[in-house]
Amino acid sequence: MHPTTDKKYQARKDRDQWLFRLLISLAVIWFFARAVLSKFTMGWVEGCDTRESCLHAAIRNAYSTVPYVFMRV
Repeated sequence: MHPTTDKKYQARKDRDQWLFRLLISLAVIWFFARAVLSKFTMGWVEGCDTRESCLHAAIRNAYSTVPYVFMRV
C-alpha cells in the first residue's frame, strides 16, 4: 500500500476505536440505569435477572448491541 493510504486507514481505525469506546461507555451507563430500575421495580421493567449484578447485566447488554452500529454492508 501507499504510505498515504496507510495513514488514512490508520486515522479511520483510530477514529472508529474512539467512537466504539464512547458508545460502549454511554451504553453501559444507560443499561446500568435500566438494570437498577429493574431491580427497584421487581422486574416490571426489563433489565437484568434477579441473580446477576446490575453492572454485569449492563456490560453484557452494551457489548451485545453496540457492535451492530459498526457493521458495514
